[in-house]
Amino acid sequence: MTETLKGILPRYFAGGPVGIGLTGGLDTRLIMACRNPKPGELPCYTFGGSYRDIFDVRIAPKVAAACGQSHKALRLDDGLLLKEYPSQVEKTTYISDGLEVGCPKM
Repeated sequence: MTETLKGILPRYFAGGPVGIGLTGGLDTRLIMACRNPKPGELPCYTFGGSYRDIFDVRIAPKVAAACGQSHKALRLDDGLLLKEYPSQVEKTTYISDGLEVGCPKM
């Protein structure tokens, strides 16, 4: 599996600035380990809730720090996510493999 990921990942990270949405799961940890980015090369983000730190918000910054990457938790209650939602969606879509489904005016 490691060799397969090492062969596939460069295609996703080629051609421009890229960020990665991190969770606390094994999949994103495996991707970070196989990618082995240079310090500061791969900004990371995690979507979180408004009442308490969910598992992803607690683990993802540790994964990012272990890989020498910045991390930002985007919380529903901090005003930033909702206030800047259109630009955040556009940026996230641009730097990831996401789609702007249902957002024709973006």
